[in-house]
Amino acid sequence: MAYGLLTGAIPPTQILIDKIYSCFYCGICQANCPSGVITSDLVLRTRRELMRLGVAPENIRNLCELIIESKNIYGLDQEDRLEWAFEVDELIKDKISKKSDIGYFVGCTAAYKGSLAIQPESIVKILDTLDIDFTLIAENEMCCGNPYFLAGGDINEEFKEIIFNNIEQFADLKIKKLITACPGCYRVINTIYPIIYGKELPFKIFHISQFFSDLMNKGILNFRNPINMNLTFQDPCELSRHCEDYESPRKVIEKLPKLGFNELIPNREEALCCGGGGLVKALFPELVDKHLERKFNQIQECDNNIDGIITTCPSCQDNLEHGCSVYNKDLKVFSLSELVWEAIKD
Repeated sequence: MAYGLLTGAIPPTQILIDKIYSCFYCGICQANCPSGVITSDLVLRTRRELMRLGVAPENIRNLCELIIESKNIYGLDQEDRLEWAFEVDELIKDKISKKSDIGYFVGCTAAYKGSLAIQPESIVKILDTLDIDFTLIAENEMCCGNPYFLAGGDINEEFKEIIFNNIEQFADLKIKKLITACPGCYRVINTIYPIIYGKELPFKIFHISQFFSDLMNKGILNFRNPINMNLTFQDPCELSRHCEDYESPRKVIEKLPKLGFNELIPNREEALCCGGGGLVKALFPELVDKHLERKFNQIQECDNNIDGIITTCPSCQDNLEHGCSVYNKDLKVFSLSELVWEAIKD
């Protein structure tokens, strides 16, 4: 289908467009393709062609324009990027745009989505408690670009300005280690930024689970408070299949005191996507809900006594919380950072 479109043998019908934009970008096809076809790249290239032809869905085209204009996915003011921090104002007042070896890239979803504020709040509290110096880019932080790439946006000069701004901000603040809790931000900065930048980045990026795992290995992060819950874990597609890191979150989870950990079946390479990726929610919410129903059936089959779900992705958390409201109101969704904070706080 994609080949036919790219060669002009197949016209861009509505059915074709819908099929291409109903991909969750979860990577499960790629993981199971016997011929080793990189299906994720194929989807993105086809989306770029649909954008070039001007036939991509209108709200997807509008999203790309919104990112270019507002520098975030919600079209909100950059000055509002710290609205999540009202409970940790005192902890971050001296951290904004200061020079530090460690930088915290919050990302659009966690920064602007009020229901997810507990995730960046927890990270700030953890860093403060462990006496780890860090900097926040705050209003100078721009969208990482992942939604733009997923939409099939053109890598034009306007978009490159956003990428270069982020890199320059990190460099100006002397950041050597950049941390983020968003797997999408992590993947794009780690794999796509160097290509656009044209050389090695002046910093290294770590997903928060990798950062926590490293702190544990160094004896800096130690847990003492019991969690006292029976939980399972949702593999985030962009960290797991796309970046092939299945173990960093589990290394942390397995050390949390008094946490009953039950793996979903299947998991890791074969994990079932939560349905929150690929921009599908913006176009086909009913498809997302159908996929969520499968996910919550899987959770139910795992263990009837599950209290909640751990996630290391703000998009997964947002989507799973929606799923809880529809399919299982007794379940709760926790970010890994939230649980780490619960396990170390006084």
